[in-house]
Amino acid sequence: MLKEWIEYEETSVNSLKNQTIYNIESNNIEVKLNKTKELINKIILKTIVNEIIDRSKNKLVILLDADGTLIPYDSSQIMSKYLNRIDMSEIKDIFKTYDDYCFSAFYDVAKYYSKNNSHHDFIEASKKSALEIDIRNDFIDFINKVSADFIIITAGFSILWSNLIKKHNLINVNLIAGNTLYDNCIIGQEEKGYIVDILKSFNKTVVCFGDALVDKDMFIKSDVGYLVVNEREKSITPFIKNNDSYQYVSYQGVEIQGMNKTNFINIKKNMEGLNND
Repeated sequence: MLKEWIEYEETSVNSLKNQTIYNIESNNIEVKLNKTKELINKIILKTIVNEIIDRSKNKLVILLDADGTLIPYDSSQIMSKYLNRIDMSEIKDIFKTYDDYCFSAFYDVAKYYSKNNSHHDFIEASKKSALEIDIRNDFIDFINKVSADFIIITAGFSILWSNLIKKHNLINVNLIAGNTLYDNCIIGQEEKGYIVDILKSFNKTVVCFGDALVDKDMFIKSDVGYLVVNEREKSITPFIKNNDSYQYVSYQGVEIQGMNKTNFINIKKNMEGLNND
């Protein structure tokens, strides 16, 4: 869907030079186009979330980051083995050209992934990668035992995570994902926070799980947040420690000063309390 819009935009640039797009105040056509893509992305996200809410039976919504949270590493490390001409250091260089995890950064990464790979390439790479990846048992048990609407929100590969949901038979889990031009949307830091905004506008109680700075907006806007710590403390920590709304789960014995440690037994009990509020 995004790819179709991009192709349309590229053929329409000349006709847009003297127009204001969505009341974006800029004389720079590139700025206008980038902002337009971001606005279109938000429209798509709102449609997706509204569809989930229409099917919803719960007040409690639990948002799950994927890479580094549901699994202890970045799945792109595995996907890159089966995709054409993917260099993870080049992706890091793309992010370094921006001051923060903005939409344009994730959009540029999507263009990078899609440059030398077709939709079929992503399908095949996702099938092979899913065979090598397992979601943590803690989360599988948690999803199966807690009454809530679950949504995986990830800047990872949508086809891969769709396959992993099926692999683990997580039939009650929704997925909002995108990091290629073949996806319905692009997900980044701001988009995760925007999804929380939509859910809160419907008076949902929102709980989130994440591990990295890209999850910052999601944490800050959620009612309760759980930081998943793997081998080391991440750069998101200064933004959420010293706040009783956030706790952490450690898988490698890492301790975080100024933040309360918890486990999935206590988290399940907390979810029961939120459901009864």
